[in-house]
Amino acid sequence: MEKPAGRTAGRELEVTISPLIRPNRDIVQKARLAVVQNVNSIQVVTDFEIGRRIVEHEQQGEPKAGAG
Repeated sequence: MEKPAGRTAGRELEVTISPLIRPNRDIVQKARLAVVQNVNSIQVVTDFEIGRRIVEHEQQGEPKAGAG
């Protein structure tokens, strides 16, 4: 029995395209990782700034908040 032509052609295509796709896939994965790292950094800075403003507001310009 012969194999259907579509399966063989698909595998041949995969073998010929694979060297093209693999490096591009790596580029996309690295870019996604960079985006996640940048978003995390921006989130940390944003949260810190919000916290700083809350503390500044609570202290009402005083160098330290009053004791409990």
